[in-house]
Amino acid sequence: MAPMCAGSRQISKTHINRIENGTVTRVSLIKLRALELGLGIPEDNLIAAAQGKLPQTDAAKNEAKLLGYFRQLSLNRQEDVLVILHALAKRIPPNDASP
Repeated sequence: MAPMCAGSRQISKTHINRIENGTVTRVSLIKLRALELGLGIPEDNLIAAAQGKLPQTDAAKNEAKLLGYFRQLSLNRQEDVLVILHALAKRIPPNDASP
């Protein structure tokens, strides 16, 4: 398996195995970001997991997913999303539990 890369940031399969096996106990932020990009995981989730934090609630997972998608958009598209979300938030009561 080739190393996971993100630009100049790379992490080898061997290094990943060492992290999994506990041989490597301190992982640099650069390596975490290479993992995040290689696995398609939001950076916040990966860093939280690296810090040993408990799994997120469904709402927090959705927020992290939303943030990941949002970061992929151009600035113009981000503004469009904010306008849409603002309109939805004003239209739907906060206690509305419908999907």
